[in-house]
Amino acid sequence: MKGSESGSTEPLPPQIAVNGRFFWLLGLGLAAAIAGLLYLLRAQLLPQQLAVVEAHAEIIGRLVQATYPTLEAAQVQPHLAAIQRGEPSLTYLAIVDRAGKALAHSNPARVGMLFNDPVSLEAARDGQASRQFYVRDRDNPSSPVHGERVVDFNWPLTNQAGVHVGALTLGLSMSRLEAENRRNWLNFAGAAAIVLLLYILLACGHVRQVRLNIQAMLRQQQERDAEEHRRLETVLRESEQRYRALIDSVPDLLMVVDSQAIIKYTNNRGTLMLGYPFEYFHGKNPLEWVHPEDRSLAEEELALILQGKNTPVPKEMRVRRADGTWIWVEILGTNHLEDPWLRGILVHVCDITHRKLAAEQNMALESQLRQAQKLEAVGTLAGGIAHDFNNLLAVIMSSAEMARRDRLGGGETKEMLDSILTASTRAKELVREILAFSRQAGVERSPLHLEAVVQEALKLLRATLPATLEISVAMPSRLPPICGNSAQIQQVLINLCTNAAHAMGGKSGRLEIQFDVQDLDEEFVRSKPELKPGRHLRLSVSDTGHGMDADTLKRIFEPFFTTKQPGQGTGLGLSVVHGIVRDHQGAVSVYSQPGRGTTFRLYFPAIAAAEPPPKAQPPSPAGGQGQRILVVEDEALVAALMERMLKRLHYVPTIINNPALALETFRKDPAHFDAVITDMTMPKMTGLQLAAAIRALRPGIPIALCSGFTGDFSPETMREAGISEVLSKPATFDEISGMLTRLVPAANSTTTATS
Repeated sequence: MKGSESGSTEPLPPQIAVNGRFFWLLGLGLAAAIAGLLYLLRAQLLPQQLAVVEAHAEIIGRLVQATYPTLEAAQVQPHLAAIQRGEPSLTYLAIVDRAGKALAHSNPARVGMLFNDPVSLEAARDGQASRQFYVRDRDNPSSPVHGERVVDFNWPLTNQAGVHVGALTLGLSMSRLEAENRRNWLNFAGAAAIVLLLYILLACGHVRQVRLNIQAMLRQQQERDAEEHRRLETVLRESEQRYRALIDSVPDLLMVVDSQAIIKYTNNRGTLMLGYPFEYFHGKNPLEWVHPEDRSLAEEELALILQGKNTPVPKEMRVRRADGTWIWVEILGTNHLEDPWLRGILVHVCDITHRKLAAEQNMALESQLRQAQKLEAVGTLAGGIAHDFNNLLAVIMSSAEMARRDRLGGGETKEMLDSILTASTRAKELVREILAFSRQAGVERSPLHLEAVVQEALKLLRATLPATLEISVAMPSRLPPICGNSAQIQQVLINLCTNAAHAMGGKSGRLEIQFDVQDLDEEFVRSKPELKPGRHLRLSVSDTGHGMDADTLKRIFEPFFTTKQPGQGTGLGLSVVHGIVRDHQGAVSVYSQPGRGTTFRLYFPAIAAAEPPPKAQPPSPAGGQGQRILVVEDEALVAALMERMLKRLHYVPTIINNPALALETFRKDPAHFDAVITDMTMPKMTGLQLAAAIRALRPGIPIALCSGFTGDFSPETMREAGISEVLSKPATFDEISGMLTRLVPAANSTTTATS
């Protein structure tokens, strides 16, 4: 008999029908076995699935624990929401503080709610991990999650410093798991029913068609399995990409290294921070990049991390970039070798180069502030010294000048008086230079030819420098002039030559002074921004002394910095040189090596040559005609000198040492005096205050201010106070005579008009 097709109604052969009873009995036994298996599967499937989901929840909790300290506050909420969306079995994911308040929640509407159950509070407050089962919103039937059974996990959280700050709370829905379990059980039951049906079909003799159906079903099942496998791979890949994007969004470098400090994982910040390609990091030892001076610190910290004895305090050290440069970083490592998911040391690296540079800049600014304060103190001291010293110079100069006018003694005495006047004039110029350096006096500049200035400076230098020192001067003729101050240029040359002599230690040596003209181009002035392209006069001072190293060269222009022994120098010489050259719109370059001497090169902008004005002859003292002069001077020696000088000039002086007494004397008879000469700095009242009070009593009277130090008062301030002329001490006999000649006629006319 031919085998029938699946749709045939022909009876089965007797042999098959007889054997069919056996197959039916076997089928019943198979059905009973399948039913028992389904019962066991239903009893075991939910716990196994719950164990798998719990393990997955443990992975999520470990990841959040590891990444939370590196996240900004604004990144935490989106991070939790992203994880919750990617895990359907998650009911919620929240971070609570130690009081149980939700700081971040996968559902933004629940931020701020309280997790006040004892188990959650125990994890948040005491840092104990826990797990509990409960029913959500049991007393709220209107809630969309009413009656949902949940497994609640709690893990402690620490910040970057290792301090316990709260807990991570994660909820798994039991209701969802049970529903999924029921679906799985029904799938198993359906599969069993299909198997049983196939068996019945086989038992009934439909072998060929059943086999074909079984093959088709197997192909379909294989396709479904392959599709499910592809879906799971896609989900896993997306989850990995999501976590990778999260880690890569951290602004610092994160690495996981093993116990031998070999990198197992890193985010992409290493490429941005250190400049190496991403693939370069895997398998490398980061200790290779640490600066040699900091490597011992890094190795010691690694040993402490392995022992679990390190403190949660970042360590600062330098690491090398791919281009060979060094940057400053903060490194913090935590031991996760016992963690089954990380199995390594988590290393957090933060670039602090900008912070270090800012700190160094602050230190430099503080240093500049201290130097400015030192200069301010020098200026204050210079002002006080100028007042007293100029009073003494006034007595010396005027006494010597009057003695010379009286022609006392022979030619030798006259030469000595001339020497006194020359030295006093030089001292007067030095005081002006000190005031100019401290910015308390103005400096007059004019077209200046350096030939005469250098010759005069060399006269002073040859008498002070050691005789064993050879001085060589190379100065071509017809050098262009500069706009400068002769006294300051002399001071620059004297300071440089004195320093050169000291560098040669009093031994035999050579001092060279050279002048030449340089046309500076754009390329040269880029290295000296204080200069401008064009023609410049260059002054070079070279010595064969011991030279200077690089560290000394960096500080030679700092005020009060000196390499001399205590008592041999103040450290102001080169700072004065630098300040004078800078005020002349010039620049200074220094070239030196230990044992090979030093060369200073000074650049001054050259100007067009001009015809020197004819030298004016000083007028002879005109003298007065008995005019009455009120002199207010608190220094007794200067007051006595002024009295003698005014009498010689045929004036009638009234000398008063107290400004208050002088004002009272003037108030009694304002028309009695033809002019007033007052000092600036006096007890209880300044010269400006006295002048203003006198002008209030008699507006038209001429007032002259004669002082060794006028401070920071401008010409406008002088005019507002009624000062007609300002004469700096020490004033010569001719200067005082010329001043009174200009003032007293105005006094005479004013007196006549008022009478």
